[in-house]
Amino acid sequence: MMIAVCLPSRGMVFSKTMQSVVEGIQALNKLGVATDFFISHDLPIPDGHNFCVEQALQRYPALDKIFFIEEDMYIYPEAFVQLATCEHDMATLQYNDKNGRPHGIIEFDNNGEVVWCGLGATTIKREIFEKIDKPYFEIKRRWKNLREFRGGKLVKWYEPLAHESIYQYGGLDVDFSMRVRKLGYRIVVLPEHRAHHFQLIQMGEQHVNNGVHEIRQV
Repeated sequence: MMIAVCLPSRGMVFSKTMQSVVEGIQALNKLGVATDFFISHDLPIPDGHNFCVEQALQRYPALDKIFFIEEDMYIYPEAFVQLATCEHDMATLQYNDKNGRPHGIIEFDNNGEVVWCGLGATTIKREIFEKIDKPYFEIKRRWKNLREFRGGKLVKWYEPLAHESIYQYGGLDVDFSMRVRKLGYRIVVLPEHRAHHFQLIQMGEQHVNNGVHEIRQV
């Protein structure tokens, strides 16, 4: 098995994220799973995601999976292994917030199936990238979440907006998931609380050696 671990960064990566990458790769290698690491250093969303995938597929045309870990995530080693080696077409982890509540960016349909998920801790089989249109990730399409009550039950669905509108932040995860489902693939959430999501609160002081960044779990 060959796993491409991809970290699409806009220019800053949390040290806990790199710890997660190192621990996860070491855990996979101990099991005999081959890995390679791909990172973008200063590309905007979604160019960094496309760059990592293109580099991985160019180097390993027959790799098994793309493993995304975004620049502000920490995945526990056992969850890293489970996510990398599962048989699902596309799989993700539920994050938890500092109070232990589910925090992952995941939307379910009326049948409990995943409609879309964030890409912070997600694996995707190579064959999906062989079938989906390029660019793999883009933000020009926006999707509207529609909800209404029918017969006393909440019914929800997604439809693309009638016009193209550049969405400046995010949106690539929703669009990619929609296209994956349209191809007939399923997205699965592995057991909850196997990853953490962090955010930068304040940068350390410039020119002060003991000035540290203030980072907290979301």
